[in-house]
Amino acid sequence: MISACLGLGAVVGGLITLRLMPARPLIAANLALTTAALPFLALAVPLPVVIIGLTCVVAFAGLTFLNEVWDATMQQLIPAEVLSRVTSYDILISTIAMPVGYALAGPAAQRVGIPATLVAAAIILAAPSFAIVFLPGVRRVRRTPHGTIIEGEAALASS
Repeated sequence: MISACLGLGAVVGGLITLRLMPARPLIAANLALTTAALPFLALAVPLPVVIIGLTCVVAFAGLTFLNEVWDATMQQLIPAEVLSRVTSYDILISTIAMPVGYALAGPAAQRVGIPATLVAAAIILAAPSFAIVFLPGVRRVRRTPHGTIIEGEAALASS
């Protein structure tokens, strides 16, 4: 059931992404990612499976929204001649954390307990996603009324 909810969340997130064009795409996308902490918290309590499943729907909707908005924003802001290199580094950095987290989760759970480890994982996931919206470079990225994404001084002048 939980795996099915993850898939449903990805579909919901994709549909939301098709309909929603946030004026500040990187802020909206990173705040959407903070919802990915919900399943960890639901498992830490633990809540009933139906509630855990619903948190998975919300979490993967937020993750999918982040991924699609991030990709579309990068394609508009990064020059075409370096986009593939930037994308490869982005994917490397994004995916290298997963095996590190997997390797640390077991010993952490054994040492401090499963609920505390799940709460820590939720904080490690949500805190940077929330904090990044305060970076000036992230805040300067905006979408024009025509849908074009701009950043820096051009974004400030258009607001």
